[in-house]
Amino acid sequence: MDYCSDRCAPSICGAKSDLATISFSRYANCDGSDMRLSSLSMNEALSSHAWFPEVPVFLFILTLLEATKLSFGQILADLVDYALPISALIVGALLFLLAPVTLRSGRTGRDASLQVLVLRTAIVGFIALQIADIAMHQTLAPYYNRLLLKASLSLFSIILAFLVFNMLTHVLDAKFGNSRTFDGKTLSVPSYHSRMAGMLLLAVLVLILMYSFIEIWGMDSLLQQTGFIGIVAAFLVLTSAIWMPDLFYGLVLLNSSMAEEGDTIAIPSEDRIYIINRLTPFYTLLLDVDNNHRTMMRNSQMIRDKVENLSKRASVEGLRRKMEFKIGYPKESAEGNSHASLFSRIDEAITAAFARVCEDPVIQINPKIPFEWSLVEAGDNALRFILYYHLASLPDTKLTSKIRTHIRGSGNAIVRLVFEEASARGLDLSTPSLLKIDGGNLALVADPKRSFADT
Repeated sequence: MDYCSDRCAPSICGAKSDLATISFSRYANCDGSDMRLSSLSMNEALSSHAWFPEVPVFLFILTLLEATKLSFGQILADLVDYALPISALIVGALLFLLAPVTLRSGRTGRDASLQVLVLRTAIVGFIALQIADIAMHQTLAPYYNRLLLKASLSLFSIILAFLVFNMLTHVLDAKFGNSRTFDGKTLSVPSYHSRMAGMLLLAVLVLILMYSFIEIWGMDSLLQQTGFIGIVAAFLVLTSAIWMPDLFYGLVLLNSSMAEEGDTIAIPSEDRIYIINRLTPFYTLLLDVDNNHRTMMRNSQMIRDKVENLSKRASVEGLRRKMEFKIGYPKESAEGNSHASLFSRIDEAITAAFARVCEDPVIQINPKIPFEWSLVEAGDNALRFILYYHLASLPDTKLTSKIRTHIRGSGNAIVRLVFEEASARGLDLSTPSLLKIDGGNLALVADPKRSFADT
């Protein structure tokens, strides 16, 4: 290697591996004459004022490195040792920031917010375990077996499986599920095929998690591996009586198309109307139409109890509803046609009420199907009539106010109009009271039944 200047040009022919000893072969003066030098040690060259200005700068750097005895191999070993924790910390921080984006696609705000909170809590726990592991490794390196690192990696595997399952189930619902429009927004709801694909995905993820745990915790022997798998299998078998019926009946509901997200159902035993908000593998989340709150019901209970799906019509005529009212017996007249006159006035009142209902855009009925009424019982103190009407198709919505207005509001409006038309024709819809004569005394017995019952 040659260096030339206006005054002189030093030429270094070689350097030994020992950085403290440098060999200078020749100096060429400006006039072309050579000056031969024997090998000098670095210390001698540095101590000589004549040679100091002529030593190249990189020789000082190499000398300082040799003097401080820095071990680049040790630094590289430390970087490799902490590469996995540092990489996991970076990924955990990214997942913490991107949690709302990865979990809120295709879900309602409240449900997604809960999942984001759970995910972020798990990520914070993972980061805390990673930091604690690094601190323990620095202070107790010879005696520390990286237990916190294994625990944090196990938690990190669960977090990744949770994210993968949520994102892929959304993809499966979009691919194999049913598309429905709720309140002007098209969403993908689960179907039988998407649910089966989701169960297969869950089984694969569980197997991958089990293999990850075996590798993380160093279960090298066959006894350890079979013991761990046996514990997991025993847990699933012992708890199968709790979750297996709900999972099976959830698939039955989806396969039969008896219940889907967004359907309006009625439970006669509770006299309640609900909207199916979510149909999960183990439970069904319902929205109470009358009381405007949420209710959770197990899938097995949906099968055992009688559940009526009001969104699944039997014909194009619409949902057929009925209401009951009572009219007292007519007084005998001289002409003897009191019964015929009563039925004629009832028919006129029902026809006029139907005409007024069709003119009201708020009342959601099928205008092509007129009201039907019939006398169903001649009781001790009144005649019991039933009025039948057909509602229009229920809207695809998850808003309880719309269903409440559609079903309850329409029925209440029909009651009001029938009452007005009946009163205009001299029909008393109040339930007559029964006078019971007991030993010459009159006792008033009230009828416990209501005048109207919308069912």
